[in-house]
Amino acid sequence: MGLFDRFKRRVQEVADDVDSEELTATEDSDEGQVALQTATEIEEDWEEEPLSEPAELPAEPTDSDDEWDDWDEEEEEIELPRQLSKKERKRMENWKSNASRNYVAERRQTLPSHKDLVSIYR
Repeated sequence: MGLFDRFKRRVQEVADDVDSEELTATEDSDEGQVALQTATEIEEDWEEEPLSEPAELPAEPTDSDDEWDDWDEEEEEIELPRQLSKKERKRMENWKSNASRNYVAERRQTLPSHKDLVSIYR
């Protein structure tokens, strides 16, 4: 039985156990009258409330030494990606795999061995 089937079965069990008559009130009952009155009050409040326009933001003082001006001066040349030849791609892949192997080997040398860890916790 899948997860969805279990969920579906459980929902059906809960729905069967719930008495829907206890959750609803007739319009003629006291609870029904209170609910209707509250609903109409909420609707009236909603309709009466005018849409407010967003408040105007105060103007910020501008400096003559604007930060954005400096940005243009410091802009460096951006190198666009280029198409690599088959030989260059292979060299790049070899370099990446060698770099990762070297990193793993270095980590193994710096990490304590299993025997050292066991002796610490005894």
